[in-house]
Amino acid sequence: MTQKRPFFLLLAAFLFIPTFTFGLNNPGTTAMNFVNLSHSAKAESLGRAQTAVTGVRSFTLNSASVASQENAEVTAQLVSYVQDVSYKNLGVVYPTPWGVIAVDAGAIDYGSQTRTTFSDRAGDSGDTFTNSAYQGAVAIAKKYHDMNVGIGVRYTSETLDGNKMDAAGLN
Repeated sequence: MTQKRPFFLLLAAFLFIPTFTFGLNNPGTTAMNFVNLSHSAKAESLGRAQTAVTGVRSFTLNSASVASQENAEVTAQLVSYVQDVSYKNLGVVYPTPWGVIAVDAGAIDYGSQTRTTFSDRAGDSGDTFTNSAYQGAVAIAKKYHDMNVGIGVRYTSETLDGNKMDAAGLN
C-alpha cells in the first residue's frame, strides 16, 4: 500500500496545482477581464466570494459547488453599462441520476469606441473600432458522502480591435 501513496500524491499534485498562462506577445497588457464580472449579488455582498455560494453562479470557478443541487435552476442576466457596453449571461444547472450537469454561456459587447492614437489623442479622425468577448463552461459534479466532487471545462475568447485571443481551462 505504501507504493501506491507516492503515485496518488503525484496525481493529486498534478490535478490540484493551478495552471497559469501568460501573454507573451504584449507584456504589460491584460485580456479577458470580463470573466471577472460578478454573477451573483450574494457573492458581491461577501466580498466577491464566488466560491462561497452554490449553484449556477459559482460553478465556473468551483465545479463541485453544484454537486448538492437537488432542483433544476436557470438564470439569465442582461446588464447594460455606460457607453453601449452590454453583458449577457445564461446559466443552467440540471440534476441527473449520475451527477449534476451545469452549463454557462456569456457574451460582452463593448460597443463602438473612438480610436485614439499618439498623434490623434482627441480622436478627431472619427475612426472607430469594436471589442467583444464570449465564454462558455460545462461541468459535472456529484456528492460522495460529505464531499462534493466536480470537473469542468471552460472556453473564453476575446476580440480587441481585430486581435483575437482564445483560452481554454479545466477546473
